[in-house]
Amino acid sequence: MNTAERRQWLWFFLIAFVVAIVWLGSGIFIVQEGQQAVITQFGKYKSTVGAGFNWRLPYPIQRHEVLFVTQIRSVDVGRDTI
Repeated sequence: MNTAERRQWLWFFLIAFVVAIVWLGSGIFIVQEGQQAVITQFGKYKSTVGAGFNWRLPYPIQRHEVLFVTQIRSVDVGRDTI
């Protein structure tokens, strides 16, 4: 291998390394107090994580959805006739 080919390979691996680091870094997320995050892997439930800094495998392998667990939700059923 001559010097020009080595430089090309070096640049290729350097760019691939930076892209991989950015892709892996995109899996970092923060869950606030009073929330929990549900992590799914390929659309199926994987785990539930609490408040703080968390990491999951980046898209498209895993996704997360943050839910409020301290919020009171109610549904009125029926009719009030009074």
